[in-house]
Amino acid sequence: MAVLLAAALVSLAVGARALTPAEVWQGLFAAPDPDRRLTEIRLIVQTVRVPRTVLAIVAGTALGAGGALIQGYTRNPIADTGLLGVNSGASFAVVTVIAVFGLGSPFQYVWFAFLGAAVAGAVVFGLASIGRGAGNPLTLALAGQGVTVFLAAMTTAVALSDQASLNALRFWNAGSVSGVGFDVIRPVAAFVAAGLVLALVTLPAVNL
Repeated sequence: MAVLLAAALVSLAVGARALTPAEVWQGLFAAPDPDRRLTEIRLIVQTVRVPRTVLAIVAGTALGAGGALIQGYTRNPIADTGLLGVNSGASFAVVTVIAVFGLGSPFQYVWFAFLGAAVAGAVVFGLASIGRGAGNPLTLALAGQGVTVFLAAMTTAVALSDQASLNALRFWNAGSVSGVGFDVIRPVAAFVAAGLVLALVTLPAVNL
C-alpha cells in the first residue's frame, strides 16, 4: 500500500509540467483563488493527473486480479491473459467491427471486445476439454496458444486491409490512461468491482 501511495503521488507530480509536493498539495486541497498560477496548478492536478492516476490504479487492479485467476486455474505461475486467447479474441473483435461497421469510439467497440474475449476463452476451454488430456493445464495452454496464433493472424489480416482498423489496433495494443475524465472511470470501475466480486467468489476453486 505504501508503494502504491508513493507511485500515485509521483503520478500527480510528474508530467509535461513538473510539480513540487507543495504544489501537488495546493492543487488537491487549495480553495479557488484568483491567483493565475494556483488556478493552473489546480486545473492540472484535478482535471488531468488525478483522473489518470485513478484510472491507472483501477486498470492495474483489474489486470492483477485477472492474471491471478488465470494463474490459479491453469496452475501456471507465469500464465497471463494471452495464454487463454483472451487478448487476441478482444483484438480480433475490435478490428473486425471497425472494418465492417465503421465504429470509431472505444465506447462503441469495447462491448465487442468483451464478447470477442469471452468467445475466444470459451473456444479454448472447449478445445482443452476434448480428448484424453481434458482438464490438463498443459492441454489448456496448448489450446490457448493455438487459438491465440490463429486469431493474431486474422487480426493482422483485417488490420492491414483497413487503415481505420490498423489505427485502432495500435491504440488498443498500446493503451493509455491520459486524457480521460471520471465519466470514463465510473463505468470502468463498476465493471472492475463486479469482476472482483466474482473473483472472490471463485477464489477457493482456483487457489494455487
